[in-house]
Amino acid sequence: MRLTTSRLAKAAAVALLPLAVGVTVAPAAHASWSEATSWTGDEVNIRDCNHPKQTPNATYCQSVAKMPPGTTVHIVCQARGATVINDNVWDYVVWDHGGVRSEGYTSNYYLSTNPRSPYWLPGVDTCS
Repeated sequence: MRLTTSRLAKAAAVALLPLAVGVTVAPAAHASWSEATSWTGDEVNIRDCNHPKQTPNATYCQSVAKMPPGTTVHIVCQARGATVINDNVWDYVVWDHGGVRSEGYTSNYYLSTNPRSPYWLPGVDTCS
């Protein structure tokens, strides 16, 4: 009986140790991004609109990568830009492919999210 009591006391001391040294467990952080897939039958451009900084559009932002149809990307944030087929939201995406990371803006029109959102995605930040 004495051995069991000793083990219980040690287990309780170990369990309370984080409280004694001020360690707290934070709740899980909410990811501010969304997964999306390019849905068109054509390649979709990822564009650099930050050099120089400008409103996302297909005319002045240089293409830095082309996503094949069905490519999955992470939408990091969203911004208003040039309208593409009644959708003026542009997504800042990150695409990891073959050891290369491409990132930049693409029109929200060309991406399919789950659930499908034609415009602003809940929980995704606005690009600054």
